[in-house]
Amino acid sequence: MTLDNIIIETIPLGHADARGDIYNVLTQETLARFFGDTPITHVAAYTSQKDAVRGNHHHPFVEALFLFSGSYELVFQNTHELTKPPEKHIIQATQLVVFPPHFAHALRHLDFSLAVAFSAGQKTGDTTKTVIPYKLL
Repeated sequence: MTLDNIIIETIPLGHADARGDIYNVLTQETLARFFGDTPITHVAAYTSQKDAVRGNHHHPFVEALFLFSGSYELVFQNTHELTKPPEKHIIQATQLVVFPPHFAHALRHLDFSLAVAFSAGQKTGDTTKTVIPYKLL
């Protein structure tokens, strides 16, 4: 599904057995489709408590979020098209959300969540030019 250039895809179960489940979140095909020739330079796993708000920012690069468990309300807006109001969507476990550059995003977690963020830009050290505050929630 694509919402105003935000891509939301449910990642199918790749393998399951008595030990657990495997999801092939980023394959060679999805890396090329979402990130092109730009390498992923940062991967972060994080947890969020119920009602926690994360984000309220945008980046000058592509970012993708994969939700392992839980759910969240996603609010987003293209910062280059401010005449359009922010949009909302509910993200469920095993969904991958891909944000193009300059799409502000905020997440309100509806229950305890575990997620992984993949980005093609600097997110550690001095991030004043790469994590740009933008209040949505």
